[in-house]
Amino acid sequence: MFFLTIVMYPVLLVLYFVMKTEGKRKENRWFAVTMPGDICDTEITDIASEYEKRLKRNFIVLLLVPIPFFFFPYFSIALTFWMIWVCLILIFTVTPFVWANKKIMQIKQEKHLGEGTEDEDRYWKWGLIYYNPNDKNGIVTNRVGIGMTVNMAKPWGKALYIFSLVVILILPVMGGWLIAEEFTPIYLEIEDGVITAGQLWENYRIMLSDIEEVKLVEELPIMSKKSGSSLENLQKGTFHVRNVGDFETLYNPRNQYVIYIRTADEEYYLGDASDEGTKNVYNGIIKMQ
Repeated sequence: MFFLTIVMYPVLLVLYFVMKTEGKRKENRWFAVTMPGDICDTEITDIASEYEKRLKRNFIVLLLVPIPFFFFPYFSIALTFWMIWVCLILIFTVTPFVWANKKIMQIKQEKHLGEGTEDEDRYWKWGLIYYNPNDKNGIVTNRVGIGMTVNMAKPWGKALYIFSLVVILILPVMGGWLIAEEFTPIYLEIEDGVITAGQLWENYRIMLSDIEEVKLVEELPIMSKKSGSSLENLQKGTFHVRNVGDFETLYNPRNQYVIYIRTADEEYYLGDASDEGTKNVYNGIIKMQ
């Protein structure tokens, strides 16, 4: 949780201070809307003031939202909420700007400002997304923040936006997957000379005839994860023991017993959801050997 805090909170802080600077006039634009250089309407300054209030309110709420995460007893649930929180950051640090952009655009249209001149505001959706089929450039200077943005009118520009959206939306999905892993019981079974171990599906299948060594162990070596999951109640995947090698694992670290199995090709540490189930499988292997 400490690691997540020092990684996630800076995302909020950076976005807040970036969007805070957008509440001031930039060159000849207010909130990415081009306005005459001599105009200083009270309506615009009121919008800018309201924008700062909305942005600050959202910032404070987003700042406080993660506090309950520290009291969740399950890491997978806490991580899922962190992922959802990141998505909320991306939404609620931008929505005040979208509101202000629409308000300024409305004032511009009502006062017929910029008519008869080449105005590119119509190519900027909410002042954030650039879509101009007439522009041969695929990358243009961003109107919000710093850096460049892509022209959504280009096919590869659309593909890039879709890819970015998928990456953002997949974050809470990954959290949901982790919840399923943490709360779905593991199993270890022996039947017809075959040992099977799995959780959401069958992960390992070992023929009894392939076993060269089997032990019921209570103390495991110190292992580091190479791939898979490592939670308080689940150790699943490929783990490495220093100066020994790799092991395929599927067991609950909270349980007392784990079965060590060695074949010609692999070594395993496997367990059932309960110690009783693990011992029953071990006794079954001994009887059938």
